[in-house]
Amino acid sequence: MKQISIISAKGGVGKTSISAAFASLAKQSVLVDCDTETTDLKMLLTAVSEKEQEVDTLRRSYIEEDECIRCGLCKALCHFDAVSNTLGVYQINEEHCQACDLCLKACPVSAIGHIEAASNKWGEAHGRFGKILYAQLALGEDLNGSLINILRERAIEIAEEEKQELVLIDGPPAMGFAMASAISNTDVAVVVVEPGPSAIYDLH
Repeated sequence: MKQISIISAKGGVGKTSISAAFASLAKQSVLVDCDTETTDLKMLLTAVSEKEQEVDTLRRSYIEEDECIRCGLCKALCHFDAVSNTLGVYQINEEHCQACDLCLKACPVSAIGHIEAASNKWGEAHGRFGKILYAQLALGEDLNGSLINILRERAIEIAEEEKQELVLIDGPPAMGFAMASAISNTDVAVVVVEPGPSAIYDLH
């Protein structure tokens, strides 16, 4: 089984159109729409939803003040500058946290935990060129890769069950963990860019 990710650093450059074109050439494949804010691939291929289900993905981390020993390790390790220290009290800024869990794993007294996200949805649809897996983020929720991992794992299961030789992944219009989740362990990544200096910079 081969996995191909079609990715870009931003939306609106034709990534979903190319994914649909690849699907039409392959005739039969399992498709994964990783844009969890607008499920355009399903709409483009006039797919009909077969089932949907809710899932709680772990979003961000928080520090339990009463258990924290003020060692500062979480702040020292955070790559996203999400941990602040105000008058000796360590807190995690939800807007900056990318749910990498490095602080959670490093905390010597297990004072860091997860804030559960609101219920997100993911589902399966049947289109002209095979099954499409898609997801919808809950209102106010940020994409951190957890939903994409769920979609990709299910896509592999379907491909094995139906003996499909190709999984096409329409990547998210973003960088960071979402992008990493869309391209990890794939055979090929097709990068779609606009013909401009900033797009070429993002490509590199």
